[in-house]
Amino acid sequence: MNQALEDAVELAQAIQEGGLTQGSLRAYEASRIPRVQQILAAEMVSLTPGCHIIDGKCLSNAFLGTGLAENESYITPPI
Repeated sequence: MNQALEDAVELAQAIQEGGLTQGSLRAYEASRIPRVQQILAAEMVSLTPGCHIIDGKCLSNAFLGTGLAENESYITPPI
């Protein structure tokens, strides 16, 4: 899903639950941090040299086509 749409949904929910207050905006901000960290971690993995992304995981190009790739070369990004 588009980040702007995710943000809009989360912000609307925070305001609906607590009104247009500083507390609601802080709750919205706190709710978005884990998702942003997840996206940034995935982006860092995608920038790894020699990396081919499959299902959100870095698969080392060195193992592609060897039969070893799925067992030995996955790197899962921190979430």
